[in-house]
Amino acid sequence: MGAARSRPRWLQVDDDLLMGMCSRQMIGYVSVDPAGGWVAFDEVPTMIGSFSDLAEAKAHVCHAHQPSHATRCLAPGRRWWRWTGV
Repeated sequence: MGAARSRPRWLQVDDDLLMGMCSRQMIGYVSVDPAGGWVAFDEVPTMIGSFSDLAEAKAHVCHAHQPSHATRCLAPGRRWWRWTGV
């Protein structure tokens, strides 16, 4: 997904929910379905699909994010934060 600084991170929000983060945004999340599989969602959230494997679900979230990655995450001069002096 680009430079090492922009690799997605996965934060465990709950026992059955992981949120994918890129350098400047949430890229989506995966959650456990009632059958024990994984359901992947993009950032909107729109369901991407159901998967038996967590790694596969994460990979599909990253793939869905890829078209906007260069313009939203790696664009020079764009910052998601602002220095407030505090």
